[in-house]
Amino acid sequence: MRTIVIQSRLSRVIPLFLLSLLLSVMFSSCYDAVVFRVNVFPTTPVNLGSINSAFDDMNSAYLPVLGETLPLYFSTNRRTGQDFDVIDKVLDVKMERSNGVLIVQENTTVRFGTGLTGRSNQQDLQAALEHINSPVSDELGPLILGHGQRYYLTNNLGYDGYVVMFSSNREGKQDIYYTNNVETNFGAPQALSAANSFADDAYPTLTQDTSRLYFCSNREEQFDIFHYKLSQASWILTRLQSPPMSGVEKDTVLSSAFDDKCPFILGDILVFTSNRPGGFGGYDLYFSRWQNGRWAAPQNFGDCINTRYDEYRPVVKNFYGFQNAFMIFSSNRPGGKGGFDLYYVGIPPFQAPY
Repeated sequence: MRTIVIQSRLSRVIPLFLLSLLLSVMFSSCYDAVVFRVNVFPTTPVNLGSINSAFDDMNSAYLPVLGETLPLYFSTNRRTGQDFDVIDKVLDVKMERSNGVLIVQENTTVRFGTGLTGRSNQQDLQAALEHINSPVSDELGPLILGHGQRYYLTNNLGYDGYVVMFSSNREGKQDIYYTNNVETNFGAPQALSAANSFADDAYPTLTQDTSRLYFCSNREEQFDIFHYKLSQASWILTRLQSPPMSGVEKDTVLSSAFDDKCPFILGDILVFTSNRPGGFGGYDLYFSRWQNGRWAAPQNFGDCINTRYDEYRPVVKNFYGFQNAFMIFSSNRPGGKGGFDLYYVGIPPFQAPY
């Protein structure tokens, strides 16, 4: 009834065709305000700028959140120039709707709001770094898993707690470890015995349904991609702590006679790096899609992304409102700040929750 009254009053002073035009503008503006325009990430890699250093910056991982601002965790040897530690930065990823300008840059002012029973979720994860990093060893391939009930913090997706996985050579070889703040505060990391061997084991990642854990290992001389089935417990922490449902197996489709490393899974896509023949030189980035109950034959990302130098440790994410997906990787190509730098690039879309 209120809308009818407003239209009736307006029609007394505004001709009908002008009233129609006014209402169409009003409703189109409201519609435009709540619907994202489709945008595209650049398909040529872009250096992440101030996040990088003159040292090696690599092995990134996303905190599983929604929104335009997110924590970015990665390994770097900037502290000593030798051993790698995991550090965190805050990354802005957004498109300015007024002018179409894409912004992907470090945010030096935002610290994330309250969560995790009233504490700052970023502060909690920073506390995890105190237990993850060790004085003289290399901590690589961080993976942050949300645990428990999901809830919204402003525009970010939070959880009751987190499980942080990584690998470290603190015992003389790379082993996979995890720590969590689900039951208590983050504590000393525990070795993932089901995955570890006498050789180097690193870069854990889970399938979307958390039924299988993938990682890379040189237990058969070169690095290959392996996996095993996790228990069917409800929570991811319990799955990691319970006896596995199967032994460790090599994925013969993903693996080659050369080094295949750094797997990362999100939705129906698995990305990794390999120095197999047929690439563009050094380590190249490859992807495989989950089809008919298995991973399809890997495909090279092509020379728009790969170079004759090394491309390493890819991670991927979907952002709502963008036509393609977002990938961060590290490369020692010329033009960076030195050593390995982090880069971002747009890749074909894939099926994954936002």
